[in-house]
Amino acid sequence: MSGTSSSSPAFTNVRKETKVGLIVIYHLQRRAMPVKDLCHRCQRPTYFNDKIGPLKDGVFYHKGCFKCWLCGSRLTLKTYCNNRNDITDTEVYCQGHVPTPMPHEPIPHRSNLLYSPKTRGHNADYRSSSSKLPVYP
Repeated sequence: MSGTSSSSPAFTNVRKETKVGLIVIYHLQRRAMPVKDLCHRCQRPTYFNDKIGPLKDGVFYHKGCFKCWLCGSRLTLKTYCNNRNDITDTEVYCQGHVPTPMPHEPIPHRSNLLYSPKTRGHNADYRSSSSKLPVYP
């Protein structure tokens, strides 16, 4: 018995030779081999006993590769964090190293809007015209 492999990594062709008298009969059998998911960190195949995932992004990790991208501390499914600011960042982080959003500009107080330099002339006209309105008891 000799084996030959096809070009597809998911299947293997096994060639069996059976001799019946002077006639050689060839049997080709296709056996499906499971396609291994690649580890996102090291790009090697992950096996069932050493696999963590799929995560939110559909990626898998080896148990040894499932570490914080910055400090290298080991993570679990309960302790890992993703970068919520950048959806293209598919790395995992620990709680202390997850990227945080940049602070936004504070919203100006409402009273400061009336005295803005851009609207100073308009607000002065509005305030002066509102003082001429009749007052009802």
